Amino acid sequence: MPASHQARSVARLAAVQALYQMEVSGTGVEAVVREFSDHRFDRAIGGEDGEALAAADEAFFAELVRGVVAEQRRIDPSIAQRLAQGWRL
Repeated sequence: MPASHQARSVARLAAVQALYQMEVSGTGVEAVVREFSDHRFDRAIGGEDGEALAAADEAFFAELVRGVVAEQRRIDPSIAQRLAQGWRL
């Protein structure tokens, strides 16, 4: 996979994690984007001697997270329609 595609894949996964974190903790979008940028991207797994994570397209990550938050009122009903009976958003 080309580096640019891999960086976008990593950004997409991080965006899902960030959105989940926002939902669970009530953290705002800008705080989560900043946290990921400052503390999660370009870090090794298991400390300095650990294996490095693949690079993420941080600008794409921020755009995705902000975009989902901006469009949440339009997105949530679409998700809710596809949930199994008895499940809630």
